[in-house]
Amino acid sequence: MKTLHFIVILATAITLPAYSSLDIFDNNTIPDIQSPKLTSYLADHGYAIVPSNTTEWFLWWSNYRHIQNYSDTAFTGDVIAVKVLNVTSFYTVGNITETLSSMEGTQYITGPPYKKINYTLNLDQYTVNIDEFLKNSSSANNMTIREPVIDPTWHSDPPGPRFNVGDHVLFYVKHLDGDNVYSQNSFTIPNSCNAKDVFTQDRFAGNILTMTQNDIKVDYGKSGGDTNHFAANMPIQFMYSAPTDTLSGKNSFIKYEIENNDHYHGLVLSKVINFNSTKCDWTQSTTWELNLQSGSYFANIYVKNDDGTFRPTYSAGFSVNPYVANDSSSLNSEKIPTARTPEFPFAIPILLIGVTSLITFYRIKSRK
Repeated sequence: MKTLHFIVILATAITLPAYSSLDIFDNNTIPDIQSPKLTSYLADHGYAIVPSNTTEWFLWWSNYRHIQNYSDTAFTGDVIAVKVLNVTSFYTVGNITETLSSMEGTQYITGPPYKKINYTLNLDQYTVNIDEFLKNSSSANNMTIREPVIDPTWHSDPPGPRFNVGDHVLFYVKHLDGDNVYSQNSFTIPNSCNAKDVFTQDRFAGNILTMTQNDIKVDYGKSGGDTNHFAANMPIQFMYSAPTDTLSGKNSFIKYEIENNDHYHGLVLSKVINFNSTKCDWTQSTTWELNLQSGSYFANIYVKNDDGTFRPTYSAGFSVNPYVANDSSSLNSEKIPTARTPEFPFAIPILLIGVTSLITFYRIKSRK
């Protein structure tokens, strides 16, 4: 049975010939490996790249959320020398047997014949004077490392990051095929930052909006969709956190909007907030508080671009009710404390009147 290889390549749908000669790869007309023209060039000749999950760049990329565990060693140090290496690698192409187009791009299904295509990359190699080991220390004072080999299926991404002599960098390093290869998630670190504190921070947290009332935090995973219940005319606390991609501190602006989702979309309020990240922290946060009337709402978050425009980054739906029942079906995890009213508010006075009347009746009867 023929093995099928799937690859998703962002490209416009094109007409492909059913068969093509592999002789096209025997000349020097193939576009550069990092050129966006490579995909269309191969497709024009009836071939697509067979994806690989073993290239150095891909291995680092697929393990970035647990990069500390994946690294063989991690350390901070100063780059004292830079050298450019010519590193040879290869990729495999297969004959396109089927083409599937979608809004995301074109998916090519490939089959034999296959051919290995060699290519060369210019990669930086650094000599680093080690300042502090953060994982698996050794007695070495210097280490030579290079950037990872990039897979052609990632040709639209920069191979970096690249550093200069004198940069103070926190490197994540893996021993691959006899070379010390650093992760593309390595980064420059200010000398004033505590490397161990930075190393243990969650650098990869995305944009997060949390909503809290009476110290109860909304759990979107248990809300049954994006609807979460709050009590009306009681303070709702909002907190927005975002990655900064810098340890030098960052001044940012966000705009939050509360949009009414009842019957029609109407803007309830909008406000721009200026907030700063602390030096040596990967994230920045800001908080605000609102009292809302009952209704269905959306909280929309926009981040200010360098050109002054705002881009949407987060949206969450929630509801505010005039009365929130004290049971687990209407709350996410814990109960919001509310004062409950008896179903018959006049039951107790009527009961007292009845008891009093009965006692009076028996007293009158006994006198007779």
